[in-house]
Amino acid sequence: MKRKKNNIVSTNQEMEMFIRKNTVFYSENWKIHSNKVFKGWNFAACFFSFEWMLYRKLYMEAFFLNLAIRSISKIPNIFLSSIRISIFNFSLVDIVISIIVGVIANTLYYNKYLRVLNSSIELSEEERYVILKKKGGVNYLILLIYFVYVALVLINRH
Repeated sequence: MKRKKNNIVSTNQEMEMFIRKNTVFYSENWKIHSNKVFKGWNFAACFFSFEWMLYRKLYMEAFFLNLAIRSISKIPNIFLSSIRISIFNFSLVDIVISIIVGVIANTLYYNKYLRVLNSSIELSEEERYVILKKKGGVNYLILLIYFVYVALVLINRH
């Protein structure tokens, strides 16, 4: 069955193929907030923003988050002197970015799902499922590589 690109109708099976881990959480969350811009709150993404994005294969979003954090941290202290508050060694900027990511994470993930679904809409059902499985799901390997990298950086600092 082929569908038109403008008329995306997602099935539960397509969502399951894409999400794979915590399918119930994301599919219910997306359905509850279907008519809203923001698709609910995500605690994991709030506390582990960059890592959550890598885990959920949101590589482009993780890159831009990292770029934004690095850019903001380069702003001279003069401009940030009024908001240089530190809580448990986290700056106010870090806390604000984490909250923003917690708010937009499910929306980012949903938008990626729609992009992948839209790009595979002309394919057969079997081919679409292969694409959804490949582009969706989670990536433990990249998390392992990231944590090994962080550990090596921390070890070399001392």
